[in-house]
Amino acid sequence: MTGQVDFLNRALLTVTFRGPHRHETVDAVIDTGFNGFVSLSRGLAVRLGLKPQGLTTAQHADGRIHTMDTFIVEVNWFGRPQKCVAVDSDLPTCLLGTALLDGRVLEVDFGPAKSVQVR
Repeated sequence: MTGQVDFLNRALLTVTFRGPHRHETVDAVIDTGFNGFVSLSRGLAVRLGLKPQGLTTAQHADGRIHTMDTFIVEVNWFGRPQKCVAVDSDLPTCLLGTALLDGRVLEVDFGPAKSVQVR
């Protein structure tokens, strides 16, 4: 899968999420500091028709502990549907975490190419 580095130096991949009501394609930020699968904005979770499955806690980089809803979402990952656990986020962007990247190689070129490669 290929992506790009945006003007804020965020590594982005375009992925499609599917829920009971619809599917939606978004530019998601690869976050190597997030060891979960996927973090979704509440708005996207609602549009997809996802229902909370439980709660989890997470520690943010600044040390804060936060309780979040969890969902089961399907992501199109390397051309195949993969069900994974998503957490609810206050962020307007979706995050892809290291659990989703497990077993893959991530290359990010912050030089002139501004490219992202996951294989």
